[in-house]
Amino acid sequence: MTRNKPQTKFIEKWSEQIQSRGFTEIPNLLIEYQGRLGISPTEMCVINALLKFQWDANNPFPAVSTLAEYVGKSPLTVIRKVTALQKKGYVERIERAGRTNEYVVTQKLAIKLVNVWRAEQLEKQKRQGGMSENDKAPLSKMTDKEYAPKEYPQTVVEEQATKTDNSPEGKGLLAARQMAEKIKLRASQKQDSR
Repeated sequence: MTRNKPQTKFIEKWSEQIQSRGFTEIPNLLIEYQGRLGISPTEMCVINALLKFQWDANNPFPAVSTLAEYVGKSPLTVIRKVTALQKKGYVERIERAGRTNEYVVTQKLAIKLVNVWRAEQLEKQKRQGGMSENDKAPLSKMTDKEYAPKEYPQTVVEEQATKTDNSPEGKGLLAARQMAEKIKLRASQKQDSR
C-alpha cells in the first residue's frame, strides 16, 4: 500500500472487466496480522475465498471443489485448512445434509484482530513510557477474555482509533470493526430465522 499518494480509480488501475467481477472486503489488519494470528498462507487463501462468497447477511455455502479451485489446492487440503481454522475458532462450518456446507468467518477472528492491534499499540506506548498503571500488565499473560471487549466494538481501542482514523492503523481497525459488525449481524439474523 502506497501512502500519501492520490488514489487511482479502480478502473484506471485494473480495468472495467476486472471491476465487473466485483470486490471482496478484506480488512487490512487481517492481511497485516495473519502471521501473528497463526494463519498460514493457505488458510488465508481459504478465508479470502470464503469472504468472496459473503454477499449479504446469509452464510456462504461454496462447494469444497470451488474453494479448492480458487485456492489452487486439492479439496482434501481445503478441508484440512477449514478444519484448522475451525480449531482456531476463526471459521465455523455448518453441515447441511445433502447440500454444501455453510461457512461463517467468526466474530472471534475480528476480536483477535483488534486485540493484536491493541497489544501492539500498548507495546508502542510502553516503549515510549506513556502507559497508565492498568496498561502495564504483561501482555503475554493476558488472555483473549481479558482483551475481548464485553460488547464489540465498545473498547479503548475504538477511542484510540477515532483519534487516528485517517492513519493506516485507524483505517485497518475501522475495516475490522465493520467486519465484526457484519458477522454479528449475520449471527443475530441466523438466530432470528431459527
